[in-house]
Amino acid sequence: MVNEWFDSFIPDLAREIDTHSQLLSYPSNQSSFSKEKVRMYEDNIFDYLVNDSYIDPIGSFMMFVKSGESYFSSDELEYDAAGYLDKQSSRPRAIMGPANQGFGIMQALQSVLWKPLKKYIFGFIHGMNSSEIVSHVSSKIKSDWVSISIDGKSFDSS
Repeated sequence: MVNEWFDSFIPDLAREIDTHSQLLSYPSNQSSFSKEKVRMYEDNIFDYLVNDSYIDPIGSFMMFVKSGESYFSSDELEYDAAGYLDKQSSRPRAIMGPANQGFGIMQALQSVLWKPLKKYIFGFIHGMNSSEIVSHVSSKIKSDWVSISIDGKSFDSS
């Protein structure tokens, strides 16, 4: 397996990532992106590639709560002396999203990485719809296999 990765996967990946310009062109190839979003992604990718002091986007996230989140009440919020919420009975989910500086380089690298990963990792099904997944999995099932379903809730009882 390791030899396959070094002999095949790594050269395939290197062919996919042939130039910095390929990464820089990622945002402009996204038809759903607004002009502002394309510009933000391009700026971040460029900064990441050429600026040694650019902050590493890995681990750079912002925490937020979606508006309208259930179990969250913003009525009369009270804070303690340290600035933390106090006497709060609601339970909002903390959602982590990339900080603005994190947008761009990660998505550009993923767009190049996914194609060779799909070739070498059968279970990597990113971007497939349900029909494609069924076809993909079915291609590995042999016609003489038999499916067995067993209730194993008491498997370890004597």
